[in-house]
Amino acid sequence: MIVACFFVVAVGVFWRTPAVVLRTPNDEFHCRLAHDFSLKWRHSVEKQLWQENYTQQGDKLLLTSTYIQSFGAGTPSTGTPISAPQGYTGQRVDLALDVLNWVVSDNMAGEIISADGRFAIAKKLPDYTEVQIKPATLNAWQRLWIAPCPAE
Repeated sequence: MIVACFFVVAVGVFWRTPAVVLRTPNDEFHCRLAHDFSLKWRHSVEKQLWQENYTQQGDKLLLTSTYIQSFGAGTPSTGTPISAPQGYTGQRVDLALDVLNWVVSDNMAGEIISADGRFAIAKKLPDYTEVQIKPATLNAWQRLWIAPCPAE
């Protein structure tokens, strides 16, 4: 019995699996994202929708592609053109990042899209909250403590 309890505790602490974690400063809010997700928001200048598509690759986030409704301020121009949803222009990017910092507000109408659904993060957090999204390795206890991001 003691050996079985020790085994359960050891697995819970030492068995680690990859995850993508979203956190606000001081961990006021945190949740787990799917390994493949998209950030979608309305650009502050052009008022057009942008979408960036990410996948977790080990300890990096890979920005695989972007979809934008129009070109303007801050539009990357070095990507390879790819097919995109109706009304968007697509670019292949393939840029590896250690961490992603994103400021959300009601004006930008930010949301996170994954196979789990849509998470309207701009409605969940106060205006101008900075969130950090980064790969992590979590043990079983951390997976219980850090719930999946709420999806609609």
